[in-house]
Amino acid sequence: MSIGKKIGIGFLTVIVVFVISLILIIKEINNINTKVEKAVDEQVTQVQLANDIKFGMAMQGLYVRAIMIDDTPETRDNFSTYSKFLDDKILELSHQATENELKEYVDEISMYNNNFNESIEKMWNYYNSGDKESAVKVVVDEAKTANSGISDYSDKILNYQVDLLNKVSASAKETVDLTRIITIVTIIVGVLIGIVIVIYVRRTISNPLEKIVDSANLIAEGNLSEKDIIHKSKDEIGQLSVAFNKMKSNLQLLIRNVQTSTEQVSAAAEELSASTEEMTATSEDMAKRIEETSEIAKISSIASVESAKAMDETATGIQKIAESAQALHQNAADSSETAAIGSKNVEQAQNQMNIIKESSSVVNDLVQKQTV
Repeated sequence: MSIGKKIGIGFLTVIVVFVISLILIIKEINNINTKVEKAVDEQVTQVQLANDIKFGMAMQGLYVRAIMIDDTPETRDNFSTYSKFLDDKILELSHQATENELKEYVDEISMYNNNFNESIEKMWNYYNSGDKESAVKVVVDEAKTANSGISDYSDKILNYQVDLLNKVSASAKETVDLTRIITIVTIIVGVLIGIVIVIYVRRTISNPLEKIVDSANLIAEGNLSEKDIIHKSKDEIGQLSVAFNKMKSNLQLLIRNVQTSTEQVSAAAEELSASTEEMTATSEDMAKRIEETSEIAKISSIASVESAKAMDETATGIQKIAESAQALHQNAADSSETAAIGSKNVEQAQNQMNIIKESSSVVNDLVQKQTV
């Protein structure tokens, strides 16, 4: 798994934990809002209706007694107004009652209200017939009992609503506490996951990278004897470790090859130095031989000049010999003196021939040395 995926999974885990916690917190807050809205919309309204019923009940009882004391049209109108007001509030409360217990209370109030209305009707019958005493008795006994029942069940409705409000408040408090706990747990879990991610990143990324950096610094200082980096992960750090170890091995091989090549070059340099010395000696010998050859050539040149002179002299001598021989042939018989002179000339010619022979031998030896 790559480093990016590892870090991504870590941060994704933190994000998921925070998102789940946030969802739970929002859900609990919505529950609080729902309960509060219900308390405001239903409980508070129902409490207000219960108070209105108690108020209407009290007012209609007041005006019933007022009729018995001072029967005026205004008193009757007020009685009718509050009687209708009470009926309307009881009807409205019955429409809003959704819980079974509250419905039972409303049914009881409706029953007592009907009893009160029946008592008032009976009271009017007695009152209109002139039997005020019976009318007052009906009011005191029956109407008062009905009003007391309405009042009692109105109080029960109020107590019921107060209990509901207390339950809503307690539930809201519990929800707030739960939300607080979820928030604290989320923070703790997030911190722990963050610590785990930091430790994980430290162990799998930072520490291996520090080892690679230290090894790179050692190589930069020329130390290739450090052991190979061991990292079993197949992520980018593992790939970097393998490449780094391979690079170090190649550097070691390269340096060994360079050392071997250096030794070979050194040996070749020594051989070249020896060859250079031999070439120097050979060059000196060649220079000496060239010098000797030059001297021999110089001598040969002098000998050649002398040989040429001798050849000329020989040719001249031969010519003279030929002339002398011819003269000798013609005058041989005539003069012994001439013969003696001729014999002497022959002897000179022989000496000159010997000189020519020696010169030729010298030239031949010089030519042979030059050839060698």
